[in-house]
Amino acid sequence: MPFAQFGLVLIALLAVVVLILVGVFFYFLKIWVQALTSGARVGLFTLVAMKLRRVPPSLIVEARIRLVKSGIGLDTDALEAHYRPMTFPAATSFRS
Repeated sequence: MPFAQFGLVLIALLAVVVLILVGVFFYFLKIWVQALTSGARVGLFTLVAMKLRRVPPSLIVEARIRLVKSGIGLDTDALEAHYRPMTFPAATSFRS
């Protein structure tokens, strides 16, 4: 019996992982297809990485599409570098 329970737990974990991957795929599907059809290819993992870095993927992809259409071949890393907002440390006291 313990092996049957282990199998059920394994199947449940696998189902959760598959649901998460499907959710991520469908979350980025629209912007990925837009980039793909316009010739400004952007990888799905690149979109996920942008989201994790708190950079709006749609903004970067739309800018990349405009650049590719105008003949400028910048990659997403260069565009991301110009977007990233300045982050400051948490409120600290400046007392001496």
